Amino acid sequence: MIVGNDVVDLRHPENQPRAIHPRFDERVFTPAERAGLTHEVTAHRTRWLMWAAKESAFKVARKLDPGVRFLPRRFSVQLEGKKWAAVRHAAERFRVSFCGGDDWVHATATRFDGSDATREPSGMVERVPGGESSAEYASARVRALARSAVGSVLSIAPREIEIAKVANVPVALRRKLLLPVDFSLSHHGRFLAVAWSLREQRSSQ
Repeated sequence: MIVGNDVVDLRHPENQPRAIHPRFDERVFTPAERAGLTHEVTAHRTRWLMWAAKESAFKVARKLDPGVRFLPRRFSVQLEGKKWAAVRHAAERFRVSFCGGDDWVHATATRFDGSDATREPSGMVERVPGGESSAEYASARVRALARSAVGSVLSIAPREIEIAKVANVPVALRRKLLLPVDFSLSHHGRFLAVAWSLREQRSSQ
């Protein structure tokens, strides 16, 4: 299973309604999506749920086709309650699940192909101690989380796992060999997030 994820700090200064450029919603969201932003009480959370859905689906799409660009309006989001969304991009469909708290939302996306609907990727969100961290700390810490997650699912010591990039996509290596797990990294403001899933093993017969 291929996964993508995105975490959003809902209290980050740049995300607040007064800080957003007046044309942001028009550039990012389709007319149908913008219709969901008219309720003053729920608009803030809904905006960033849809953004996270688009970002997480893009990360899956890029793994399927490295030439895919993040043009937000081309990732069409249909929210299905507070926990799920369907995202379309060209001929591809993605299934997105949400979790969150009062000040954060986390989206995890997988490719939807009509099969294996009961399988879900795993994920974790961590709050940065002491508030927002530097980009360098966040990058190092989220990779440490990924090593722990991958090590746990494969019964490998995290210190033996290297997080590298191939075609701008993060991969896990052990002794230079690719490990059979797909994962996605995200960090924003005070939060770090990882999602992961074992890759399907193809039969040689």
